[in-house]
Amino acid sequence: MKEPWEKEAKDMPPGQKGWSQHLANCIAFEQCPYCGEDILVDEEILDKTFRKTLFFQCSACSWKSS
Repeated sequence: MKEPWEKEAKDMPPGQKGWSQHLANCIAFEQCPYCGEDILVDEEILDKTFRKTLFFQCSACSWKSS
């Protein structure tokens, strides 16, 4: 199952038409848009404002939602 995700991600770099839909589908299936592995919800707290930011992060590669 990882092969189609990789192929689709390589054919569609970020910013290209259709990338947003691909990214939304991957997040809905809880899979990384690049490698197809599981994604996790993580949080970051900014030092200046103590504001908490939630983001998605891949469990296997360096992908992280911004």
